[in-house]
Amino acid sequence: MPEGENATTESVTLDASTANQMVEIGHTNERQTGSVIMTKKDDTGQLVGGAEYELYYKAAEEHRYTLYGSYITGNKKNEDSYGELSADDLQWGDYYFIESEAPKGYELSNEKIAFTVDKDTVQNTIYLETTDQRKKGSVKLIKTDKTNQN
Repeated sequence: MPEGENATTESVTLDASTANQMVEIGHTNERQTGSVIMTKKDDTGQLVGGAEYELYYKAAEEHRYTLYGSYITGNKKNEDSYGELSADDLQWGDYYFIESEAPKGYELSNEKIAFTVDKDTVQNTIYLETTDQRKKGSVKLIKTDKTNQN
């Protein structure tokens, strides 16, 4: 059986009733599907929840990517999925995540986070990690003299 495909079985009974006959058995292997977990952190290493991503997909025989789905990193701090998103049942092909909405206080990233589901990666969950930059603020300080306010 080829690597990355699920085994299926079919029983055939060969006895006197099938003697001198050609018994034809058809078989189709089903490809296993893949899964991915992406973790989002900020520039200090803290997990970031509430980031929205679009996942794009391109099959091996295709020339362009199409939208596969939308995902949000977990945003409940006391849950194991905080700062993570996951996608399952992924067909073989090339994928990438791109951030469509950044959480409040963070810059929107245009980084394409790419991965491939194929015979080499389908056996295990694919783990990805990305980093968001926090928005930088500004402060204007005006110093005045106590006596003449200049």
